[in-house]
Amino acid sequence: MPYPPQQTSTADVNNFNLHWLGAKDGINLLLPDELDAQDVSALNNEKAAIRGNQLEVIRLKELDNRQSLDKQIRRFIATAFQTKQFTNDTKGGHLKRRVERFFSSLLIACERSILSEEIQSHLFFLNTYRDIEQLFKNEMLHIAPFYKIVLYWSASYLLPMNLTSTIRRL
Repeated sequence: MPYPPQQTSTADVNNFNLHWLGAKDGINLLLPDELDAQDVSALNNEKAAIRGNQLEVIRLKELDNRQSLDKQIRRFIATAFQTKQFTNDTKGGHLKRRVERFFSSLLIACERSILSEEIQSHLFFLNTYRDIEQLFKNEMLHIAPFYKIVLYWSASYLLPMNLTSTIRRL
C-alpha cells in the first residue's frame, strides 16, 4: 500500500501540546494572547473573503429505484453485502442503507460539480466510516463501475483513501 499524499501542517499545529513544550528545559514559551487571537481571526476572515467559499447544507435523498444508475448502485451494494465481511448487518439492512446514503452523497457531489462547471470541494460528515471502509477494503471492490479506490498505508486508526468517483446521471 502506498503512503498517503502529503497533508497540510495545520492539523499538526492545531493538535500540538504547547504546555508540554513549555515544560521542557531551556524552552521559553510565549502563549498566544487575545491580541494574537484577534490577528488570526482577522487574517482568516480576509482569506475567506478572497476565496469566496460558500457553505451549503443539503438533506440527502435516498437512492431512487426509478433511476437506472441508482438501481445499479443498489444492486452493486446488495452484492457486496452478500460477502462474509458484511454478515453483521441488521434485519432491516441498517448498515447497507448507510452505504447507500454514502453513494447518494457522491451522486449529489458529482451532479453539482457538473451543473456549476467549477471545481468544487465536498466535505462529508459520515456516521458510517466503518461500513464504507469495509466495502473499500475488499480488494475485489477496489475498482467498480462507479469508482476507483486507492488505499494508503497508515499506522493510524483511520485508513486513508483516495476515491475517484465515475458516477454520473445522464
